[in-house]
Amino acid sequence: MARDAGFGAPRAQLALPHWTPMVRRLILINAGLFLASFALYLVREDWLEALLLQLGLDSARFDGSTWPPLWQLFTYGFLHSVTQITHVLFNMLTLFFFGTQLEERYGSGSLLFHYLAAQLCGALLFLIGTWFLGAQPLLIGASGACYGVMFAVATLFPDRQVIFILFPMTLRTLAFVLLGMTVFMGLLDLKHGVSGGVSHATHLGGLAYGWLAARKGWLEFDPRARLERRRTVRAAEQAVQEQLRSEADAMRMDQLLEKIHREGMARLSADEREFMRRMSQRRP
Repeated sequence: MARDAGFGAPRAQLALPHWTPMVRRLILINAGLFLASFALYLVREDWLEALLLQLGLDSARFDGSTWPPLWQLFTYGFLHSVTQITHVLFNMLTLFFFGTQLEERYGSGSLLFHYLAAQLCGALLFLIGTWFLGAQPLLIGASGACYGVMFAVATLFPDRQVIFILFPMTLRTLAFVLLGMTVFMGLLDLKHGVSGGVSHATHLGGLAYGWLAARKGWLEFDPRARLERRRTVRAAEQAVQEQLRSEADAMRMDQLLEKIHREGMARLSADEREFMRRMSQRRP
């Protein structure tokens, strides 16, 4: 799979995307956790099962009978099947090819926010499915987040050319192919009562968020950049206020010195004396 290098006319190209900081971090985290899980699987499979019960998305614990483990809505997306390496490999390749494009355009903070938002939407749609079909096995994997990233890019650049497996196609075509496959497999599994069919709802939740985020302009939202702007504005406002206070204090000090010269120190009020005392204690 490849993408065009810029934002101009779409064209197929064999060059790989450039690594971007947040995509690199997310891939390293997912790959590291996969290797750690695999090592645990080889040594103590029961420990791995216990870990998955705590960090995977367990729909049985979201039945309303007790307070649900809300952290699972996010931690499940960083775990993958240790017996199917294609699970983590496909997700990370998708993140590499499409996440880098989002990060180059909107920044690292925006990519991370929308990656997690798509993952959350996938988890919620999965849970909605379990409410109709009953509790399902643990949900793990970054598919919902990666589908969200991929469909956001496909919505932004529908005519951009890619090579999917061996076939060149536009991102619009690729999106429709994957959407059709997801819906088909989900309906097929549900028809035959396969419990894993509900996991396809995770894909649908992620891709629906990615499509909406691109159509509604949500991708421009970067909480980290917004926080930094607020800090900068707050610091500038404080600096201006401090400057104004300093100028006002200097003006009042001049007026008091003139009063002392004209009427003498005894004519100062208690408030004026306290002001002069504070000013004298200030560091030069």
